[in-house]
Amino acid sequence: MHSYSRRGSGMSSRPKVAIATWFHYHNYGTALQVAAMSAAIKSLGFEPEVVNYIPHGTRYSDEKVTDWSDLPRVRDDERDQKFTGFIKEKLSLTKECIDDQDFENLNSHFDYFVAGSDQVWSPVVFDPRYYLDYVKDNRRKISYAPSFGVAAIHRSDIETKIAALISQFSALSVREDAGRELIQSMTDLEASRVVDPTLLLTYSDWQKVIPKSSQESKSYILCYFLGDNQNSWEHVKEISRMTGLAVKIVPVFERDQAYGELQYGVGPSEFFNLIDDAALVLTDSFHGTIFAILCSTPFYTFERFHRSDPISQNSRVESLLSTLKLASRIISYDSPLLEDYTKKVNYKRVHHILERERLQSKAFLGESLQLDEPLVSVIVPAYKVEGYIANCLDSILDQEYLNIEVIVVDDGSPDHSGRIADEYAVRDQRVKVVHKENGGLSSARNAGLDRAKGTYVVFVDSDDLIAPGFITYMLGLIKNYDTNIAASLNSYNEYSDELNIGALDDKVELYSPERAIEGIYAWTYPLPVWNKIYKRDFIEENGLRFRTELLSAEGMTFNIMALQNSGPVAVGKRQLYYQTFNPNSATRSTDIPRWETCFLAYKYQRRHSKIRNTRISRARSFHKLWNNAAIARQIYKAGEEQKYRKYLRRYIRRLRIGLFSAMFADISIEKKRQYWRVVLNPRKELDAISRAEAEHIRNSEVLKDGVPPWKKPRPSLGPSAPREMTSEVLERENARLASEIASFMSIKRSFRLLLGNIKRRILYGKNR
Repeated sequence: MHSYSRRGSGMSSRPKVAIATWFHYHNYGTALQVAAMSAAIKSLGFEPEVVNYIPHGTRYSDEKVTDWSDLPRVRDDERDQKFTGFIKEKLSLTKECIDDQDFENLNSHFDYFVAGSDQVWSPVVFDPRYYLDYVKDNRRKISYAPSFGVAAIHRSDIETKIAALISQFSALSVREDAGRELIQSMTDLEASRVVDPTLLLTYSDWQKVIPKSSQESKSYILCYFLGDNQNSWEHVKEISRMTGLAVKIVPVFERDQAYGELQYGVGPSEFFNLIDDAALVLTDSFHGTIFAILCSTPFYTFERFHRSDPISQNSRVESLLSTLKLASRIISYDSPLLEDYTKKVNYKRVHHILERERLQSKAFLGESLQLDEPLVSVIVPAYKVEGYIANCLDSILDQEYLNIEVIVVDDGSPDHSGRIADEYAVRDQRVKVVHKENGGLSSARNAGLDRAKGTYVVFVDSDDLIAPGFITYMLGLIKNYDTNIAASLNSYNEYSDELNIGALDDKVELYSPERAIEGIYAWTYPLPVWNKIYKRDFIEENGLRFRTELLSAEGMTFNIMALQNSGPVAVGKRQLYYQTFNPNSATRSTDIPRWETCFLAYKYQRRHSKIRNTRISRARSFHKLWNNAAIARQIYKAGEEQKYRKYLRRYIRRLRIGLFSAMFADISIEKKRQYWRVVLNPRKELDAISRAEAEHIRNSEVLKDGVPPWKKPRPSLGPSAPREMTSEVLERENARLASEIASFMSIKRSFRLLLGNIKRRILYGKNR
């Protein structure tokens, strides 16, 4: 398929990536690596196309270029047809690029250019096109796993040209350690070592790309040799004799038929399946080795070149197998026959190492393709969350937005939370773990801020989850509205239902700092630091940190102090943060000394706020009073009235004394009525609130099975369903309010009764 469409137009709005690599050779490694490269880039949310360039020999500079062998090669028309079909099915190609103008035109059609993989950087067949010499903006040049194929460059003129071209890349990686050393010696630049694109896909991924064959036999040895080393075939004959297994050969040379049964019509898909179904693979091919490993098939890899050969390409196999602790599977060029060929491969260990390498390589590719995007620091404090932190980190690492650093702060956790975080750091280089002595939530978040390097900062609690689009959405808010803080009004928790807020319903507003501060106290603007995003420069310029003496209300205090100098706040409505119901979290405990520090927080906020007005003052007073009810409710829920009898009396008395001042706050009528009912009969009303909460949790579809809503199948609703549901909700709400209002006595009598009951409560401890 050949296509072109300008960025931001046409059928796809995804960023476009041009891949500059070999694709036209009917070579298994060539075809499979470019298919894998394309699939990996597509999985990251980009639209890949392969540059349709076939070298015609005019750009090649020789350094003793010869074919690997003069032996007659096998002709297989069916094989060639299958290669052509595979390329047509799996790849999207650009228009054909022949002259300089064709290449220059690519600049206006693609967002990024990726050079690699395969031996496209070989100095033996040097071609500047594979070094992206036509790309005008160096920031868009990325190399992923190109191979030089050799350990040294012998022509100084070629080396000079290569060094100049490599120095222009914004992100640099190669496939082998030898390549890193070459780049270091030529340019003093550090290149990352990444895995071959074929290894970016797991065995399960490849099964989705290539249909499984009907053959399940494991009773043959599969041979695939690109070199003409006769010694390799001596080993094949000996292994076949010792094991009694038949030999099947993917043919390269006509003489191969002397050693076994030739397999004709083997395209890339058949190649994969033959390896998958074999009992043993014997090869001198780099990609033959890779697919044996991916399929967990026992193998031996033979050196194709003598170590004295100046154009030896053995380094790429050696680098791969050394990394995977499989160097013992290499049989040297002139090795005598072995006594034992039956040593097993510890594939459990191999795949563990491979998964770590794969994740690091994916992270390099993802971050490189978002170099123009700002880094977002995600700070995750962790303490006693071993049952939650893995799911939390999975949700963060599954973000659509890839340019993130995840800073997990192990706050001296006595369980395995820190160890689990360390395992993630090994698997994904974006994860960084800070281990410290226990100092509390504020101390842990401050440690994360001290380590953060991102342009923006996001806080996620370690027992919570975020939807895949969370960071993308929050970034959109703060960037599009050019604010220092952005927030979403809605999240998922035990109190919430799924609102199904789509893009059209998401009416973003700019809150003034005054409105946001009052909203924190009046529960109309989110109080916690999660479900928000902050500019890190703004945090540092204003010396913002969490107060370590506050064991509760620390997030609220941080937000109120931040709002003193923030300017407007961009506020959206999307539900993308999932607050997991964790019965062991600090917010559900009866740790009274911890709860008591919230009153220190209110005092600190009042003293250090420069934004002051009557509405904020009244809302803060109400919020402070209501916290007395919240602590009392925790005591009642825990059945610890006797233990905390003194505190209960204090909290109830504060509520009664503050009743009339609370009524002047701009708080919802329902909240005020709830306050009245608490004052009149604290135990009854607070127990009723707890029962309603427990009932909601039992019936909550949001919390059901612990599966976040974005992973649940959504029912299909007709066009009129949302409107009908909305009218039903409104009708029920109106009926409830009408019933409640009708049940109240006249205002005059209500106040008279209320005053009498307060007086009797204070004097006698009971109502009329």
